[in-house]
Amino acid sequence: MEDIKFNAFVPMDISKSLSTEEDTEQFSIVKGFASTPNRDLHNEVINPKGIDIEYFVNNGYVNFEHQRDIVVGFPTENCYVDLEKGLYLEAKLFKNDKHVVQMLELAERLEKSGTGRKLGFSIEGAVKRRNSQDNSIIEEVMITGVALTKSPANPHSTWESFVKSFLTGTGTTPDTQVDAGALRRESLASSITNLTYVTKIKDLKEFNNTWNQVVEHLEKNNLMGYEESVVTLQLAKGLSRKDAELAVMEINKKQLED
Repeated sequence: MEDIKFNAFVPMDISKSLSTEEDTEQFSIVKGFASTPNRDLHNEVINPKGIDIEYFVNNGYVNFEHQRDIVVGFPTENCYVDLEKGLYLEAKLFKNDKHVVQMLELAERLEKSGTGRKLGFSIEGAVKRRNSQDNSIIEEVMITGVALTKSPANPHSTWESFVKSFLTGTGTTPDTQVDAGALRRESLASSITNLTYVTKIKDLKEFNNTWNQVVEHLEKNNLMGYEESVVTLQLAKGLSRKDAELAVMEINKKQLED
């Protein structure tokens, strides 16, 4: 199971997809298809049969430009997967939210400009399985969230492309344009040694304190992202990858609700 982050931009005529008949005083309804059987910007194809939207529909949110603390809406129960057309999204956006107003006004201006530029949804999730014969075909993916966005910040800088470039020893940003080979050898070797030491700690209090300090350090330096949270739970609590992902998602959900 691959379990890596997945991010796909879905262009959508947001201004045209607005359903004025279904709109209420609170919400604007946005809907449209993501033609997932077609190849995307990463030359990948998603098999519609393997799209899992259960978590997203029941627990997910729509955020503004990937800022998870800025929730601008939520999916409706009308989201579904069409085996020929792909993923159909319907979301309720908070009508009076300044970010929603800004994006919908921009959508209308872009439509009138004739430039062909579109707003859309950036779909986030985790790849669970790829085709054994063709790695560009994604057989299973779990959708976890959606961002209302102008465009992908960088359509080629997904988590997967970062991992690939790191493993081949190349940087992915101006700050990391150095040979990653030495970092891979020395840092990972040191990390494995440290992790081995931690796993041998038999005193429960000392063990928990050590991991609490690790988490505090990561958070203090703004390094505690999704992947770091999942891996930390796996190592500190002995959870499976799937259980750790669900735990992180539940924590994120509670933080948004507080």
